[in-house]
Amino acid sequence: MMIDERVHITLRQIKTAHYESLCIEDQTLPFWVISHVRQGCVETRTGGERRTAPAGTVMIHPPHVSFCEIAEGPGMHEFLFLDAAMGEGVDLLRRRPVALTVPLTDPRAWSETFARLQQAERARSLAAVGYAVLLLSAIIDDWRAAGAPPRPASLAMPADRFADLVQYMREHLSERIDRDALASRMSLQPGSFNRAFRRAYGVSPMRMLRSLRLAHARRLVETTDDTMESISLRCGFEDVSYFSRAFRSCYGLPPGRYRQEMGEGPKSAWEGYSRSLCAPEPPDTIGV
Repeated sequence: MMIDERVHITLRQIKTAHYESLCIEDQTLPFWVISHVRQGCVETRTGGERRTAPAGTVMIHPPHVSFCEIAEGPGMHEFLFLDAAMGEGVDLLRRRPVALTVPLTDPRAWSETFARLQQAERARSLAAVGYAVLLLSAIIDDWRAAGAPPRPASLAMPADRFADLVQYMREHLSERIDRDALASRMSLQPGSFNRAFRRAYGVSPMRMLRSLRLAHARRLVETTDDTMESISLRCGFEDVSYFSRAFRSCYGLPPGRYRQEMGEGPKSAWEGYSRSLCAPEPPDTIGV
């Protein structure tokens, strides 16, 4: 099995803060704010949406959106500032539109992971990104377990508008899809749709679809024994020669050669490792 769900994390700041009272008004930051109320109770407002966040709740503030946090009594927060994008450049927290407040099912475990994140960040360890992913995963899982309550429509960003459409692309990679069909699903004229999609993601919808198809094809090349013809069709490339050229342009090798090199690396590594495990012990020559 190969896990290949790409998430790009940029950690901006990681802090634990204690306070006797709290008054943050009309704060706007250019990245996501993830703040766990470990102790205390906070009245929070994001983009005009008011919520109460008791201990054990994570508050989420989107980038470039004004927010407030008010607490009359003492408390403690564990917070991080970050950017998180998936492989196609789609913002993770737009693709998974978690609510502004998410009650954690296991706040203690979340805090323990946060402490490990802080230690890894101080040591400048690569493990920091892994811990950040674990924290985000816990938030998303708990949000889903609570029924995936929606984020207020007033906070929708351009990319949110097309999130379901990108998921539709993912689920129909083998089908013939053109720009007009995608525009029709959004009830937009093709030209207007193309411009709006590009503003949201920085690429055209057909470029996004091509990237999704090639990423899926790479996973199939790496993890299955399917023929290139089969993979080509499963990923929406009707011409295997065109598929091979597109794959090479993206990944540097045609798919057959890519599979060969991927297979030789793990295979030779396993053979060498297993030979070492199974090799007979050398004879004891001490004193000879």
